[in-house]
Amino acid sequence: MRIAHITPYTPTYYNFNSPSALPYYIIRHRDSDTQIKIWTFNCNEVPASQQEKTEQELSVTLTDMGIPDKLRKAFRPLSRLKQIFDRYPYRHNLTVLSDKYIQQIKDYTPDIIWIYNLELAHFATIFPDTPVIVTGPDSYSLCYSRFFRQPGFLSKAGRLLRWRQYLRMEKALPTSPRVHYHLVGEIDRNALLKVNPQVQATFIHHPCYDNLGPEKRIDLSHRKLRIIIPAPNNFYTGNQEALIIRALKSLPSLSKAYSFTFLGKGWEKTVILLTKLGYEAYSIGNVDSFAAAMIQHDIAIIPIAVGSGTKGKTLDTLSNGLLTIGTDIALENIDIRDGVSAMRYDTAASLRNILEDILANPAKYEKIASAGQQQVLTTHDPQKTADRFFDLAKKIIN
Repeated sequence: MRIAHITPYTPTYYNFNSPSALPYYIIRHRDSDTQIKIWTFNCNEVPASQQEKTEQELSVTLTDMGIPDKLRKAFRPLSRLKQIFDRYPYRHNLTVLSDKYIQQIKDYTPDIIWIYNLELAHFATIFPDTPVIVTGPDSYSLCYSRFFRQPGFLSKAGRLLRWRQYLRMEKALPTSPRVHYHLVGEIDRNALLKVNPQVQATFIHHPCYDNLGPEKRIDLSHRKLRIIIPAPNNFYTGNQEALIIRALKSLPSLSKAYSFTFLGKGWEKTVILLTKLGYEAYSIGNVDSFAAAMIQHDIAIIPIAVGSGTKGKTLDTLSNGLLTIGTDIALENIDIRDGVSAMRYDTAASLRNILEDILANPAKYEKIASAGQQQVLTTHDPQKTADRFFDLAKKIIN
């Protein structure tokens, strides 16, 4: 099978300035007789040395088409303001596949064209005689509809305009019988079908990424227990910063039992406040190995307030043996059960109660952490998810 992969982001082992790891893991676990060439706009600006590393690691040929000039200019302040009044999202409008690369792809004579992501789905119309898979990976209209939960009139107005752009885009997706959509969220697939009932769409579980889980012994009986929050504090976390502070502030004795590590930007004020409350709290930037950072901790809190699809960081904490406590959004589309293989929280009180109960019943939560790890390593196994993807490709070709 010969596949031409067209993507805005150069695939990488870890997400690099973008959700770039998903295609990497799918490609990595393909059969030896599946040949793949990649045409990337490199919007995540992966250096040439790293691109060569990707080629070697994945045994692929990679063509860097460069970021289109119109797309580069889109980040100027006046351009950004104008964009929100366009009919479609700017990446959809301004990402153009030139004649040179169209001809290269045609000359390659692929059995199937694989497009990443929905914003480039209209490229399918360029190749009317070739089957196409478009990897979502999420439903953008679903994601932006959830942003309305966040406060602020101007923010809501801007997100309303963005939501309408993505809604129009998804309603206008190519619906030819030869075009099939692949999403990593079951909720996202259902949302896309609701917006555009004519599309053919398949849900395949998101693969686990970096995993050192077998090296970790799950033990919640020692003190202090180490909690990591592996997400930057930004619009995706919404009001979670205040919620976490309320939970910890309401029971000061927890400071003797837990320490906190915040992985990502935006938590500096939280660290200062928790330190004043008597907690050990640290903020760290990027790490060389996400998995290595995870297994140094016992518990993960995933404070995602808005978003869609599957959260790779949640999968990483589960697969590496951490007791994972997350919001509904953080845990959605992952094969876990609340109270059996992970823990859900939605209020400061529910988060505080979970942290209290862990101290009283450590063995109970060790079983939950172990069950979460085993379930995710089974259902979200990267080889299994890649096999399902390439089976879908073969089915579409035939």
